[in-house]
Amino acid sequence: MSDALLSVVLPADRYPTIRPVIDRLQRQTARDRIEIVLVMPSEETGGIEQADLAMFASVRIVESSGSMGVRRAAGVRQAQAELVCLGETHSFPHPGWAEALIQASDRSRTVIVPAIGNANPDTAASWAAFLSDYGAWFEGQTAGEIGAAPTFNVVYQRSFLLGFGDRLETALSHSDEIAVSLRRLGHRIHFEPAARSDHLNVSTMTGYLGERFHGGRLIGASRGARWSWTRRLAYACGSPLIPLVLLWRTARGFRLAARHSPMPAGTIPVTILGTCTKAFGECLGYVGGRGSIAGPRMDDYELHKVAFTREGKVPGLEPCLQENRGAHTPGH
Repeated sequence: MSDALLSVVLPADRYPTIRPVIDRLQRQTARDRIEIVLVMPSEETGGIEQADLAMFASVRIVESSGSMGVRRAAGVRQAQAELVCLGETHSFPHPGWAEALIQASDRSRTVIVPAIGNANPDTAASWAAFLSDYGAWFEGQTAGEIGAAPTFNVVYQRSFLLGFGDRLETALSHSDEIAVSLRRLGHRIHFEPAARSDHLNVSTMTGYLGERFHGGRLIGASRGARWSWTRRLAYACGSPLIPLVLLWRTARGFRLAARHSPMPAGTIPVTILGTCTKAFGECLGYVGGRGSIAGPRMDDYELHKVAFTREGKVPGLEPCLQENRGAHTPGH
């Protein structure tokens, strides 16, 4: 029987893509209580470096292809620990991350959110992407109960995720189903600043705007699939107001980050441009669905984020990141 208290689900297309994250997990003070759940296509599992995984409490190799939502769901269903983290190829935890998350857990807390920092803070596009997605959970805040959580890079009670049943794949894609469920059912969300992780962000303008547009379209399509046609039409007509809502949500993270980190000139206008682009994508999603391109493009951003950066500066990981960058040519 495994001694793991935390399962980290890591979807990837091949082992070198996820190796920089494995490197960071090897440095965890609680690595002997971590279960690694690697989710990859069957033809790529032979490339896994088993020696890299020897120090963890247990390792599970899950063979799965398809979209990132399908891969994440397959990993969650195979995870054995009561706590499950949905990791990413571009999120790098600090050494005490797992220890702090495990210590902060109890059954009354459905989600535990670590403090999240910007791993590549040198461009306005990187900051705009980071603030839009993770600014509300920026490092420097105090521990306590909060009202919302990001979908990824947080720790869930496994039973909560499994409660989505056949909709787990959709919930773990680019949708707001988890956020809606947490809010509707009154689940407790805890912010734990002692657990810190650095998130790598797209830092080129083409990558940033593409990520905003396609992500917005998938969210609009996901909501539209649950809504009536009249509600979808109403939201599409109201889409010019979406940037105001998104900017309001981003404002607190911007203030937090501004107190702790200098940001490049242009961060605010780039953020505004990105929110407008995302709003346009949402509008298309409400009226036209997800289309054939948005899903694969967002999966590409998720798997190969480093290919859409100019720096990839994560201390101690540059060689691995450069290898990953060189193995992939991003689309546009």
